[in-house]
Amino acid sequence: MSSAGVVWTPRVKPFSVWTVPGNDYRKRVGRRIRRARQRKQWSQTRLAQAMSVADAQISRWETGRVMPSPRNLQRIGEALDVPAETFLMVSEDEDVDEPEPQAA
Repeated sequence: MSSAGVVWTPRVKPFSVWTVPGNDYRKRVGRRIRRARQRKQWSQTRLAQAMSVADAQISRWETGRVMPSPRNLQRIGEALDVPAETFLMVSEDEDVDEPEPQAA
């Protein structure tokens, strides 16, 4: 069989913060979600109820174990009165009010 005229294209999954395991970016997004929730003085349970998701899902997002989908980021922002883009900022200095523990 001849392969003339057939173009091979590799199947490469596009890079996404939703698919990269062990990504510190997920943890940063989770910290931003937690801070926004705490500023509104809401518990994880209250946010979960507002979004109709399980309490455990809020915990997974806030700890960075799971990255919320774009739609859920939008819903979190709506529930907490925060623009969804706030959670996705790339700025490194956004953690000024909550510094990371330093290794001794």
